[in-house]
Amino acid sequence: MTARSLVVIRATRWIMHSSPFNAATGVDGQLTEIVVDGVHAFVRENRELAHFYVSSAERLRMKKSSGRTLPGVDVLELCAPAHAWEAIAAEVRRRDGLDRRVRRNQRFTVRWAEDVFARASRAA
Repeated sequence: MTARSLVVIRATRWIMHSSPFNAATGVDGQLTEIVVDGVHAFVRENRELAHFYVSSAERLRMKKSSGRTLPGVDVLELCAPAHAWEAIAAEVRRRDGLDRRVRRNQRFTVRWAEDVFARASRAA
């Protein structure tokens, strides 16, 4: 396999699985903008759950596991152009030290990522 050039442009945190009533209850994840062989993409940490509702006890368990991966639960989501998605996903997977699965998520878009970065820069 040919080694690819991967450059991290910027990174910020985002809150996942927060309560609709209290955003502070969420679990921190990282959003990263990268360039792989000249192609821009975004990668975010997420948790893949088999259900829609996340209870406060489950959020607390996820918070306590911060810094450790939960096998079968922790995933990386990739937003990249369709023509380069497979190659970028393979490179992200190869470089991830936690051996997380890389997946597509139709709700993870460039616009969403740019909005998160914009909110983070306003808050700083």
